[in-house]
Amino acid sequence: TAAKEKLLTVSGDGANLSAATAVAARRIEEAFKGSLDKPFASKFLKDAGEARSYAETEPVVIEDFTVDQILPALLPLYRTAGVGTLTLRNRGSAAAGEAKVEFSVNDAVTGTVALGSLAAGETKKVPVALNILPDTAQKRYAQMKAAVRYVAGEVHQRSDAYAPLLILEKDAIDWAEPRTLAAFIDPQAAAVRAAATTATAAKRPDGFVTDKLARTAQMFSSLWRAPLKYVADPVPPGTNTSIDSVQHPVETLARMAGDCDDLTTLLAALLESVGIPTAVLVVPGHVLLAAETGLLAGGHLLLGLPKDLFVTIDGALYVPIEATAVGASFGEAWEKGAKAAREAGKDLVAFRVRSAWKKYAAAGGATGKPTAPKIQA
Repeated sequence: TAAKEKLLTVSGDGANLSAATAVAARRIEEAFKGSLDKPFASKFLKDAGEARSYAETEPVVIEDFTVDQILPALLPLYRTAGVGTLTLRNRGSAAAGEAKVEFSVNDAVTGTVALGSLAAGETKKVPVALNILPDTAQKRYAQMKAAVRYVAGEVHQRSDAYAPLLILEKDAIDWAEPRTLAAFIDPQAAAVRAAATTATAAKRPDGFVTDKLARTAQMFSSLWRAPLKYVADPVPPGTNTSIDSVQHPVETLARMAGDCDDLTTLLAALLESVGIPTAVLVVPGHVLLAAETGLLAGGHLLLGLPKDLFVTIDGALYVPIEATAVGASFGEAWEKGAKAAREAGKDLVAFRVRSAWKKYAAAGGATGKPTAPKIQA
């Protein structure tokens, strides 16, 4: 009151300041059993008119602001598709011009979206732009801010909203969408190209009908032995949590160790770097690789081999490879891969890496310049 006496306290929550103010204003009205515009209310509440005016005259309101969890490896996807949605509504009687949304995390601008004009009564969904990520090595919680600026009449106005944000570790993957593994398969990394070039420099092995099969066998035989090691994954894909971690290929080369998804990702990057198309096979609790043979479906007949030693993807014949078979021959890794694919049956999920790249482009997310290991060709 004018005498600084507190008559009552109300609070309002909402998607933004305007919505929260409107809720609080209604609660004041309920307490006084009447409108804030009546003399009785204004006699006691010096800010009542201001609150009502603010809540009712702001034309553009933020009705919803939702942000998904952020997987740093998917930054190329977020740059094009966004990482959530912001819903705006112009509840005014005239158009709001020069509308623009600026998204930020910890005062660092992550992206902007220019909307132009919002017609009276128009509702618009805006993708949450994310062009950069805050530096983070560990999972952390933060807030994303959306600042909406526009012109109503001749007045520049602004509305803000906040959304909780979970940023996962840089190597995190969500197996709810296995195709996101493609974002980790980077055949252009210098260390990957160097290792692949060295591994395939010698004469190709004899006895293979197609050049792709010969080079695949050569790559595996050259690299899949000491000092490379298989280290079991503490949280296999397909268990109670879908969140896991995957090393980028250069990290696996530097460490010379990894689990099933790390080794599969590395082998896929190596083969793709020398022009051999690959596919990823996901089975319950496990992931393995498949390499294109250069033959179409039914090509096993030309090779004189059983059909169940292969998998057919989009009409092409692939050879499944167990990437965890470190120290085994290429033939043994092939047999183990084929067995895993057979046993999975209808639970097998297969996708071509090059198709997955169309949505989940390789992010090149590893930092530093690991030294390429010494390879025996």
